[in-house]
Amino acid sequence: MSEGTNESQTIRVGTHGGAFHADDVFAVALFYVLFPDRKIKVIRTSESNILRTCHYCVDVGRKYDPVQGHFDHHQGGTEARKNGVSYAAAGLVWKHFGNAFPRSVFERIDRIIQTIDAHDNRQTIYTQLRHHSDLEIPGPCTLANLVQAFCPDWTEEPDFDGQFNKVLQIVIEYLKRELLRAQAVEKLEEVFKKAVFHEKGRIMELPCYCPWKDKVKKGWHIVLFVISPARGMAGWMIECVYGQDNEYRKLLPEAWAGKENEALQKTTGITHAVFCHQQRFCARALTREDALKLAELALQ
Repeated sequence: MSEGTNESQTIRVGTHGGAFHADDVFAVALFYVLFPDRKIKVIRTSESNILRTCHYCVDVGRKYDPVQGHFDHHQGGTEARKNGVSYAAAGLVWKHFGNAFPRSVFERIDRIIQTIDAHDNRQTIYTQLRHHSDLEIPGPCTLANLVQAFCPDWTEEPDFDGQFNKVLQIVIEYLKRELLRAQAVEKLEEVFKKAVFHEKGRIMELPCYCPWKDKVKKGWHIVLFVISPARGMAGWMIECVYGQDNEYRKLLPEAWAGKENEALQKTTGITHAVFCHQQRFCARALTREDALKLAELALQ
């Protein structure tokens, strides 16, 4: 194993050649996500003299030593998580480097990596639904299935390296998206600090679109409606809030159901009301002021 890297140096990541699985693909992809400003060179081989030139080796080498850059699990003896899911190469890489992220981000990504680790270690973490013993119910289509679809079939030319690189790009982009979504959750607290309440706390106004539903359901038990800027269209949304029983705490008035533009404006008396869903769980107005008026009217 080569010594540490400097910021201008290409990071050499070694993994085994030949057939590949989700574990080695995800383990390699993590380096692209963890070191986005560095150039990564992937070397697929089992030759120890070549692997010694790599900064990191994953799913090959029969050694786990994160300080020296070894992340294999085939030698046995690697620990399992508290929930019993054993570590494979991808999990060992994320365990070592992922702690640089906030805890909530680390845990969200680890939930994804656990499915990869479990598949590689042949641990069953899904219960297959069977209504009738004589009928086969398909199991879940997983990330491991996606990766496996790229591994050359016996009817194809065995271009393992080419196919590895194809699916690697997909997995890199997928992990980048998941990391972005996990980091966005961290920003949610800042949005809620700017919330404004109306009508004795029954209407919550948020300054921007955000995934508020679970947080409001669990943390604000008297909020009936949330208003916030519409996403991808003009205006402001009025949305109903779920209660603990997964039923809406209060729906919009029945007389509004399915109405748009002039019909809704005539019914409500609100100039910029433009839409109410047929199921009455959301409506839209073109201005913040009229969205608030709709919410206040719906309380009556």
